[in-house]
Amino acid sequence: MTSARQLRAWIRLSLCRLGVAETWNRWLVELEAADLALEDFLELPEHQARPFLRNWPTVARALRREVPSSDRLDRIAEQLAREKIHLIPINDPRYPARLLADLGFDAPTFLYAVGRLGHLRSPTVALAGTREPSPNGLETARAYAGGLARQDIHVVSGHARGIDVAAHEGALAAGGATTLVLPCGIFAFQLAPPLRHLTTPANTLVLSQFSPEASRGPDLPIRRNATIAALADGLIVVESGLIGGTSHVFREARRLRKPVWTVIYPEPVPPSAAGNHSLLSAGAEPLEPGEAGAERCAATLAQRLHAAHAERPRSATWPPRESPGQEDLF
Repeated sequence: MTSARQLRAWIRLSLCRLGVAETWNRWLVELEAADLALEDFLELPEHQARPFLRNWPTVARALRREVPSSDRLDRIAEQLAREKIHLIPINDPRYPARLLADLGFDAPTFLYAVGRLGHLRSPTVALAGTREPSPNGLETARAYAGGLARQDIHVVSGHARGIDVAAHEGALAAGGATTLVLPCGIFAFQLAPPLRHLTTPANTLVLSQFSPEASRGPDLPIRRNATIAALADGLIVVESGLIGGTSHVFREARRLRKPVWTVIYPEPVPPSAAGNHSLLSAGAEPLEPGEAGAERCAATLAQRLHAAHAERPRSATWPPRESPGQEDLF
């Protein structure tokens, strides 16, 4: 169990303006090799801490830039306890094995989580798409999420308006479960209105890899897209423009060699799905739109996702292997 002292140390680290996760994760490995826990390091006098920062200027600057007050750390710790939010460091046994296995040293250094972490051991599909979808796109997202949830597939998405929220809604309405991967800190999170009457502590997991007080910024959705791709056993692109965040999730899923599908709409194709067809040449498989398409395809998709899940490692060790062993296909 995490002690109050350990929790405060990790809260302090999460409040730093973290750069590339790999830098922080490798520095943590160096601390552990020196048999020095994070909470002990943060209490060292500067002359004793300096040797562990000499080769890590990014870490040194971040740790010195702003040292949070004890009152601020106490307030955050109290809010975490009050809202039943867990802070899960990358070296914690509770940390999702699939993130370590797929992303290696690039995995998020910590996660803030509320809900059932056990959902992340289930066969999982990610649904992605635009924030300004067509009515057919919303119907399609709900139908595929619901159909797969009824086949015991967990649904993960990014809780953005549009396709993401429709996917969460479809899974929950079908009696399934869903994970919301936030593009902001967990204290800034407000549940989308369509989900408020559907969520329970048992059927919903909320994750954030950012400082708990972080508001949504232009780079945060992009940074969390790799997390969405790594959590899933496969990806469905419901509606995508030619550029944007959805294409980035697709790229990450392909890089990690996940099965990917894209919905192909009949003419006239809605402008919000202008990029869907181009994904076929990049390795996606086609899906039919709407409730009828989901009804025809859900069982076959579920079989593929269960098979992909069975091939994934059930555990991953810290530190992770040097490289996740995936090729950039682009």
